[in-house]
Amino acid sequence: MDELRRQYRLQGHNLTGKLIASIEDKVTLTVTGAKVQVLIVDYGVIINNGTPASRIPYTPGSGRGGTSKYIQGLQNFARLRMGLNAREALSVAFAIAKKQSKEGMPTKGSFRFSKNGKRTGAIEDTLQIIDNKIVQLTADFVEEIVTMNLAA
Repeated sequence: MDELRRQYRLQGHNLTGKLIASIEDKVTLTVTGAKVQVLIVDYGVIINNGTPASRIPYTPGSGRGGTSKYIQGLQNFARLRMGLNAREALSVAFAIAKKQSKEGMPTKGSFRFSKNGKRTGAIEDTLQIIDNKIVQLTADFVEEIVTMNLAA
């Protein structure tokens, strides 16, 4: 699934490399064709689909921020992305949470990390690219068979 890894990288989702490294495929050949399963860490699907503002688990002033897994994840992100200490990163985490609770995820500002102008849809883009390649390979194969039969 090199193409899916490429799409996530183009969208800027490669801070730790965990998402990219988690992608693996399992191909099962059958009499009628092949079945391809793609495995990826859970948050890869969330990143692919985005999250509307109404689903962001943050309410300003709720008093739960320090124990929230969501805030802890954003704090870790801020430490990694910006090289901040724990206290500074917590402050940035709350700022990001506030922004995401208004805009959803991805935020408008996060697009600066993208090389292709997109932050969601990596899976769909990959499927489209692979589908186009399969159609082209099939057409080339059929053309080769017809050419061989005409020459015989």
